[in-house]
Amino acid sequence: MQDHYAASKICRLTGFLLKRNTVVSLYALFALAYVGISLLKGYTINDYSAYSWSEIFINYEAGFIRRGLLGQFLYATAQYMDARITASLLYTVALFAFLYFSHKYLRESFDDICLYFVFLSPALYLFFLKEYQIFAMKDMYILLSVFYMFFLAKTSIGRQNLTVYGLTGIFLCIYAVAFLIHEMAIFYFPLPFLVLGIAYYHMGRLKVWFLLGFAVELLSLYVASRYAGTTEQAQAIYSAWNTLYPEFKKEDAGAILYIGRDFTVWLQEVARHLSSGVTVASIVITCVMAALPVALIAVCYKSCSATLQNMPSTLLRWLIIPALLAPFIPLSFAQDFGRFIAHGFLSVIFFLGAMQRLSPQKTPTRIRTIQHRIKTSATARVAVLLFTLAYSFGWAVINCPFPGGSIIREPYLFILLQKHVLQ
Repeated sequence: MQDHYAASKICRLTGFLLKRNTVVSLYALFALAYVGISLLKGYTINDYSAYSWSEIFINYEAGFIRRGLLGQFLYATAQYMDARITASLLYTVALFAFLYFSHKYLRESFDDICLYFVFLSPALYLFFLKEYQIFAMKDMYILLSVFYMFFLAKTSIGRQNLTVYGLTGIFLCIYAVAFLIHEMAIFYFPLPFLVLGIAYYHMGRLKVWFLLGFAVELLSLYVASRYAGTTEQAQAIYSAWNTLYPEFKKEDAGAILYIGRDFTVWLQEVARHLSSGVTVASIVITCVMAALPVALIAVCYKSCSATLQNMPSTLLRWLIIPALLAPFIPLSFAQDFGRFIAHGFLSVIFFLGAMQRLSPQKTPTRIRTIQHRIKTSATARVAVLLFTLAYSFGWAVINCPFPGGSIIREPYLFILLQKHVLQ
């Protein structure tokens, strides 16, 4: 009798935990707690000396410079509210806006089981609750912009010409804001713009679309390289913040004082980092773990064939592969590869969601079978939860910050193996 009661409790508990609304609500609660902890660490303790915190302080006080838009806004409003509080509140709004709207978008594209793994994947949404320093980075603003670009691109398909042009204008404005916050937006522009190309194909204006995209990319690359900044600008930006906050010392300036420096040493360090077999193995395994939810969607919804069917032009089909690879270009020169893997695969998922919404499919048989098994079997639910825990632990072991707060993300597991087993 007691065994039956215990089994019944487990059945109800696991069923509750695997509901879509429960998963999203728990994520939101963890995000709220994360915000509180981040504010405590980032503001109360004044731990804004990390590279991520100082990067958001780059502004236009010494002239136009890339990455300066957010810092200029913070500097302009600093007389009304402490810049660190403003930055924290902005990130909080961006985080929950991204959570709410992207969840709604994906819910309309995929079924619960796919949504479950997308939200609980430590390589996707959970990555943003992984370490508090990401709280101060600009990544969330870029991802929120990328999401809205996908939404606008999908919305434009099948509309009247003037409506498409208007939505394109909004699309480009959102991209411009993201680019002026951080130039890495260049790499996330091609995929949503590819979806926008479908609307231009139906209008008979595909050449206009292609030339527009080409011009935007060229202009972005020019601005990113031409306005990288000088050491004089770096000193002026630091001085402006130091005048406002005397406790803001040079050792706290991090990313600001990197402006205008010779990056030869940095590139050599990146080359050393990426030439390591340990790093390459970690990147490969991390990509595999991040790709699991994408693979589930691709197989169950036949996303590859659906994407090709929804691309009405040979030109668009030829551009699919370059556009899919673009979000992963930063892996070739970045040391903190974990965040770029998360961003890249989230972009791919949003792209597949757009393709799915263009020609909605019924719930695939594979998904229905899995959902039925989870609903009827406590054992299956426990297995899914255990897999999720193991999955999360695997990411934490493989891709963790290097001890001492370095920006370099080192794989703890491989470090241990290298030190204690391989030698």
